[in-house]
Amino acid sequence: MTAQTVQRPGVPQSGELREDARTQADCAPPHRARRDLAAKTDMSYVCARIHARFPRLLSPRELEQYRRLPTLAELLPRMLVGEYAAESRREVLDSADLDAWEAAIFGGYSRRLSGVCRLMAEAFPNYLDLFTGQWDLHHIRCLLRRMFREGQLGERNARPGSLSETDRERPTPLHAELSPKSFANQTCVPLGTFSREEYERLAAVRSFAEFCNGIEPLFPGLGRILLDASKQAAHGESLIDELELLAENLHFQHLLRCARNTASREDGIVIRQCTALRIDLVNLRTSLRFLGRNLSADGVSRLYVKGGSLSEKQFGALMEADVLEQLYRILRRGPLTDALERGTLAFANVNRASVFQRLFDEQQLLREKRLARRYPVSIAVPLYYASCLRNELLNLDMIIRGIHFGLPPGKVGGSLIYV
Repeated sequence: MTAQTVQRPGVPQSGELREDARTQADCAPPHRARRDLAAKTDMSYVCARIHARFPRLLSPRELEQYRRLPTLAELLPRMLVGEYAAESRREVLDSADLDAWEAAIFGGYSRRLSGVCRLMAEAFPNYLDLFTGQWDLHHIRCLLRRMFREGQLGERNARPGSLSETDRERPTPLHAELSPKSFANQTCVPLGTFSREEYERLAAVRSFAEFCNGIEPLFPGLGRILLDASKQAAHGESLIDELELLAENLHFQHLLRCARNTASREDGIVIRQCTALRIDLVNLRTSLRFLGRNLSADGVSRLYVKGGSLSEKQFGALMEADVLEQLYRILRRGPLTDALERGTLAFANVNRASVFQRLFDEQQLLREKRLARRYPVSIAVPLYYASCLRNELLNLDMIIRGIHFGLPPGKVGGSLIYV
């Protein structure tokens, strides 16, 4: 998804980073400047910097210890040591305040991922969307769902569904009643194109046309495409799905175009394989959400995201399935069937596609881990580290919520991913 750069106070932008590098190069001796510039734009340098950060990730042993703690008051001293110390000390004034805990762990995650983004902006700025694009999609989804639940797009009581991983990415119906500032406090992540001010401004709009006009300067062309799609689609409970999938489709197509203009052949292979798996998981998730609902052929085609290994014909067959077992007979053995097998029992109990999301995350992590080992000097290493950061964030969020609500440690452990 192509986006213009938005200036955020206190957050260096990629242009500033390049300007700083040029200034330092001008002040340094010519031979040293050439050597430093060559090093910082070399993938081996980037991968070495990233590898140095892997030991700072929380180990499975540490997470297991956190999971078995009886209260958040006992977790706080452990969080005051390590990567989340500064954010925990600043945000968590009351160990029983769940919002403060979420602010602390999301703050730590944002700071660490911003460090990766700065490194990539200096060396390979055309790869930045690989790290921030998912958060642009998160913000667009949250804004669309807020409007959808306020009755701007379709039926007020239409089933919202769940396309995301955490409660911060999964606004409840109450979010439509929040003020723009409160809504931003609960859903805004300081990563990607959106500034906090722009996000609050879009959360305050009262019509879909105004939203599309407001988002156009940030993502040229996206507002017009969403507006045209909303006019062509049938208003109902699948409209929000179509709009979200359309935004995801545009983002994935942009990533696939990036794969054709990479610094090396290995980078192109990694980006294509990672993006293709994400697209396949999105299409499988869509088929699970609409399982047994027998949509029209036109509706199915609008929900299809192209670019993965699943053809539109295969996707149509998935959408015609009435029960989960039929999906196994259509899909080839691989990451998709592995995720289905592990989530079948949970899906049978709750009948919600969201139970597969963490299993889909696991398959994506495994793919990136294999690629990072196969191509140790490529974009696979930063991508895998960024995914590990996000996985650590989700693991911590589930542990904190489990302790806060008094869930049995075993139940929380079933949702944790260790790769």
